[in-house]
Amino acid sequence: MFPIFLHIEHTGGTTLHTILDRQYGDGLYYVPRPSGVESLRVLPPAQKAAMQAVWGHFSYGVHRYLPQTAHYFTLLREPVSRAIASYYYEFRFIKSPNHARYVTGEVDWSEHLAKRWVTQTQISRLIGGGDDELTRHRPSPVGVDAVAQAQAHITDHFTFVGLTEYYDESLLLMARLCGWKKPLHYLRRNTGERKDAPSGIREQIIDLTAQERTVYEWAKSRFLTLVEAQGAGFQREVAEFKAANTAYAARQHRLEKVKSRFRPLWRKLRGK
Repeated sequence: MFPIFLHIEHTGGTTLHTILDRQYGDGLYYVPRPSGVESLRVLPPAQKAAMQAVWGHFSYGVHRYLPQTAHYFTLLREPVSRAIASYYYEFRFIKSPNHARYVTGEVDWSEHLAKRWVTQTQISRLIGGGDDELTRHRPSPVGVDAVAQAQAHITDHFTFVGLTEYYDESLLLMARLCGWKKPLHYLRRNTGERKDAPSGIREQIIDLTAQERTVYEWAKSRFLTLVEAQGAGFQREVAEFKAANTAYAARQHRLEKVKSRFRPLWRKLRGK
């Protein structure tokens, strides 16, 4: 199986990337932004043939540039939660080109929600489009038939659609489909404190994400049906994995504290 991991922003993809790195190593081709799709398109055939998987920020359709029979994978997130997270991300991520504008209040909730990608990225990425659409940094507007298009693509072209809210279940199901080696332990990356939007703003987000919420609820129903079909053994596997990963994360955090304590001394010694 040749997987294409379509990373939709603010769905847990950065954490997934660390797992993919361990699974595929140099065989994982990373497309950092939609503008990087052109680099993928013009790669020599020999380099494309050597790939084991593709991951990155792009839309449905990049399989056209690959010789392998591709299988799409992605994670979706509850749209209201995702839109709220995208706002607070700009405050947390100091390398964002918009960070200062958010911190100073130059960009408020109204301006943030006016950006189409905040409330339409998930459905737009699932729909994709032609060569021009695939290289857009921000997705084009979606039409009235967007829900049907997204559902059709999921049904016909996506091997797996997981959910951020069921991250461990999604991870274990992907591992089964892709034949990943264990362990699958991970540390959460690029996450911040969970915050809500003001009540009036939340109502606006609910209205603006109507299409995405329809697709998400439909995909969630399919996902939960798939999980149920795995049986009680899968539920035990999930519980054991959660416990093991919690212990792993605790060990890694303790190790990081020790490293941070001795890091100044190490830098001083190296300076000598």
